[in-house]
Amino acid sequence: MLFLFSLTSCSEYIFLAWSATLILFPSKKTIAIAASVTPAKESNFATVLPFSSIQQSATSAITKMPKPKPNHCLAIPITDEKMLDYITTIQDEIRQVYPDLALSLIPRNKLHITLHVMNLLDNSEIQSVKKCMEQAADDLSAKEGFSLESVDLCNLTRYVVAFKLQPVHLPCHLSKLHQLLKNSISKEKIKCFDYDIEPYIPHITILNIHQISHCNLIHRTLNRQVPDYFNPTIKHITFDADAMDLFSIKSGERHFPHYKVLHTTYLDCVPPPDPK
Repeated sequence: MLFLFSLTSCSEYIFLAWSATLILFPSKKTIAIAASVTPAKESNFATVLPFSSIQQSATSAITKMPKPKPNHCLAIPITDEKMLDYITTIQDEIRQVYPDLALSLIPRNKLHITLHVMNLLDNSEIQSVKKCMEQAADDLSAKEGFSLESVDLCNLTRYVVAFKLQPVHLPCHLSKLHQLLKNSISKEKIKCFDYDIEPYIPHITILNIHQISHCNLIHRTLNRQVPDYFNPTIKHITFDADAMDLFSIKSGERHFPHYKVLHTTYLDCVPPPDPK
């Protein structure tokens, strides 16, 4: 009897030591082992913590931090009435031909040319981006003109239909502006989200099925059909880019974000002289 008692006491000491190791140094392997072992009964020596408590605290310790989401954007707003009217006309036709895509159409007052999407943490970073905007506009010196022309509709991704743009006069100052901003913002240690395709493709998004809460395979299939259906009748519209905005992005109605303009930098839009 004395021998059996000593053996039982020894095993309890070993078990208590092992439990303390789990508490102090939790890991995925020890959590898995602990979850499969039945807790010991209460003894006169100590009270063992429940393994569910150990597992919960260890799991929370190894949980990954959530990825930052975009909360600010640099973009050129579409203010040319002729271009806005034409995009609205195309959207109305899309609404008639593909009614299931109606909720994914970008509202007229939110149409823009994206330059960069960012996650700015505080006001100091916002001020840094404002300085980058002013510096990029000065470095651009677009005395030759900053006119763009809509080319055709394209599937930028499986979820996005956009008007692809090209410069009316070379070089493409919009692409240069995009690169100048990218260089100066990176020097400020502010990371831009790599949403834009490399090389940069200037575009105006007119339809984004991510805005539909149930964007399923049917909507993605319809989305891919839009350019083929409308491109044979697409007109080329020329318009000027005269400013770029920094705006904040917050959740809004109909799954569309709410934009608030924080800063505007005006661009030089002097048209080039007519060649003689």
